[in-house]
This record gives sequence, C-alpha cells and structure tokens, in this order.
Amino acid sequence: MDGNSQSMEVMSNFDLKRYLYMTTSGINDSKLYISEMKSIFGNKFNKPNFILDKYIEPSRSVYIRGYIDVLFESESISEIVKNIENANLSYEKYKIKFIKSDEKIEYSEWITALKDLGTSIIGEFSLHNPETELALIRNDNLWVFGLHYRNKDKWKNRRQKPYNYSHALDVKLAKSILNIAIKNDFSLKIIDPCCGIGTVVIEALAMGLDIEGYDINKVVVDHANSNLEHLGFKGIIKNMNMHDINKKYDIAVLDIPYGQFTSTTHEVQILLISKTRQISKKAIIISMIDMSEDIIHSGFTIVDKIILNKTNGFSRYITVCN
Repeated sequence: MDGNSQSMEVMSNFDLKRYLYMTTSGINDSKLYISEMKSIFGNKFNKPNFILDKYIEPSRSVYIRGYIDVLFESESISEIVKNIENANLSYEKYKIKFIKSDEKIEYSEWITALKDLGTSIIGEFSLHNPETELALIRNDNLWVFGLHYRNKDKWKNRRQKPYNYSHALDVKLAKSILNIAIKNDFSLKIIDPCCGIGTVVIEALAMGLDIEGYDINKVVVDHANSNLEHLGFKGIIKNMNMHDINKKYDIAVLDIPYGQFTSTTHEVQILLISKTRQISKKAIIISMIDMSEDIIHSGFTIVDKIILNKTNGFSRYITVCN
C-alpha cells in the first residue's frame, strides 16, 4: 500500500489535515467546560477526545490539554507501521507517548504498539530530551498516531501580578467567559465596563482581542493598569463611570459589583444591566445571585446560564445574553 493512499482501514493525514483534540474538565466546572468547548468546537464536540479538520490554538482554553496532528489512523497497529515505512517517516531525537482514553487498552498491548511504531521510524529515539513528540491514542475504535502538541498553560504565569483581590475573577474563568463570548470571531469589539483589577482585559489582550476596560474607582484603575504593564501590556483601562459610556460594542462582559469598594445596591446593579443592554448587542453577566428576572426585564434574552458553586459559601452565576 502506498504511504499516501487511503483505504477503509488506514487514513493518511499528509493531504488532509486532521487534529485530535484532547480536553478535560474539573470536578466543579463541568457545565462551564461544556459551554466553552461547544463555543469553540461547535457540534463537533461531543466527548473529551475528538477529531476535527480545523486548527484551534490549544492555549485558548485551559480545558484543551493538547492535540495530535494526525498522521495515520487505523484499526490495527500493523497497518500504521506499514504506512510509516512506506512514507519513510524520519525524526531526529523523537519519542512516542501513549495517551490514555476512555477506551481501555491493556498495558502489554500499548507497550508492544509503541515498540513496533518506534522501530519503523527512521531517526534517533530520545526519551528525555526529544525535539519531536509523537503520540498514540485509541479513539472511536481506531488507533490514531501523529505529532503531539501540549497546551503550555502560559495563563498560569498571569496569575502572578502586583494586585490581586480575593473576590476578583480567576484567570481560568476569565478565559472561559471570553471564549464563550466570541466563539471563533476574533474581530468582535468587547467592553468590560466594571473591570476591577483587569483580569478579563488581560486575558482578552493575550488572545489578541479588541477590548476596552473601564472602572469607576480610580485606585482600582491604577492597580489594574499596573497589572497590565507588569505583564507586558499597555495600561489601557480608563477611569470612567459606566453610565457615561456612549460607544457601541458587540459584546460586554459585566462582572456586577457587589459593594466591595463602593456602595452597590440592587437598584444600582439593575441600572448597570440596563446600561449594558444600551451599549452592547450581546453580554455575559457575572453575578453573585441569580439576576435572571432583572436581565430579561432589561431587554436581553438569556441563551445560557451557568452556576459555579464555591466552597467558601458563595456562587457565581454566568448568564449569556443576546
């Protein structure tokens, strides 16, 4: 069989790019994970590991562990070995990793498979300092083999900044909210009108998004801009009352204040939601209580609601609105 041919048993990825994405969720955020993955991958996402013919940068989401750039997939390892040999696959300083999935494979079987694949590749095997990492996984009753790329989790470095408030959004949550907001449209104009220490703004800029940030408290704005500059971004956050903003945006991310630094009544919160409706076509509203009635009354339609329960006694409601 020619290395570039395709059959019912073996598929080569040299002509058609295919990517096997590997995702995972935490114990307490499964609904957030599902909502984010569907926003990024659409209906193709139906289980943790799946193949797509579209490239998605894994660093976009904390839930994407990595991906395999698929070279071959087959019902049998022997067919993949034949294709590797026919293609004269060659890598210097490579290693092969077996990735566990929900399809249980005996240890002896995957160890033998890795040995067979390794002996068919031209090049030098390097266990500890590989220049190329290959991977083997069992998915949808097929063996999938290809180049393995991990999520480098650079977002973790952005947790360390000069100013952190205990009530502020976590970096992970900010990234998820942004992915749910934009889906795959990076051209959207975004506003965070009550941005606090700037976590959402920072993550948006890290993703290359067009965002503006505002906050009514000058001290908080100074701290937020210090955080941005510490992480290599321009201090773009402005000190302004949200009600003075007259520009129009595609999406607003409103983390409703609840009185940590300024007096915030329920009536004030309702006014913030109403103002958000005036300046933005869509919104993701984060609140400590369920404000569905207030959101609907403002003119928004709720398309999704995610409740994140916290161990310290409070919850966050993430309401996606059109």
